[in-house]
Amino acid sequence: MKHKIILLLTIITTTYFVFGDNRSFFEVYPKPQNLLLQRAISDEGVLLIKENQIGLDALEYIPQINDDLHLETIFQTRNLTFLIESVKVIITPKESVNNSLQAVYFALQNVQTLKGRLYHSYTKNKDIPLFNDAYRIESLQTKKKIPDPQNLQITTIQNEQMFLMLDDANFGKSYYQAEITPMKKGILYTLTNVRSLNFGILPVVGEKKLIVLLYIEPLSEGLLIYSIAGAEIPKIISSQVHMPSAIRKRLDVFIDWMVDGLNR
Repeated sequence: MKHKIILLLTIITTTYFVFGDNRSFFEVYPKPQNLLLQRAISDEGVLLIKENQIGLDALEYIPQINDDLHLETIFQTRNLTFLIESVKVIITPKESVNNSLQAVYFALQNVQTLKGRLYHSYTKNKDIPLFNDAYRIESLQTKKKIPDPQNLQITTIQNEQMFLMLDDANFGKSYYQAEITPMKKGILYTLTNVRSLNFGILPVVGEKKLIVLLYIEPLSEGLLIYSIAGAEIPKIISSQVHMPSAIRKRLDVFIDWMVDGLNR
């Protein structure tokens, strides 16, 4: 088993010539991180969940990117009840061009393809759609459905904001603001709820109290996805429902949606 792991790492770390303009995992995480890379390329990836006394110092895997992820703002505007942090590296075939930032940008535009994506419901013991419907809206005032852009042709990725309606299996019709921000080496995608999330008539997450952050960068080994998700939950809710599990499922769905979108 040890020899297989060494062989896999050798193959991965010597493929720099394939995507020569991209950094390696060991530049993003410069400390001796062979074990971290092994975990990052696994199906589970690196996953950290923390509850109680959540601050900026709770983050353990912030990548070195020479860019501002605005992490201080996340913690200054929310008293997070829990925090989910993950690191994944998606291995891409060397002949693939789908690890480019343009491909990532196009994938993040396809909001309607969130519709029908499955997650495993342990209460129902089966996979069910997380979002019964998903689309962009013109504004929070009109909530008018608008289509995703088609046949995008870009040379420079621009900052973009959009409003989304996600008909959630648990929270019903939910409204979010998404933002795509170009970075020096990658793309930052942030998502926050702009209306409270309700379970029936019961408010579960207050307005702008949920945050999801994805930082995506093509590396020589594949596609790095660094993600953070957290929320401020009332004590009465957190004592009844394990919200980290619920939000983690949604984070996983968003990551899988983005990765699947690279092949469209």
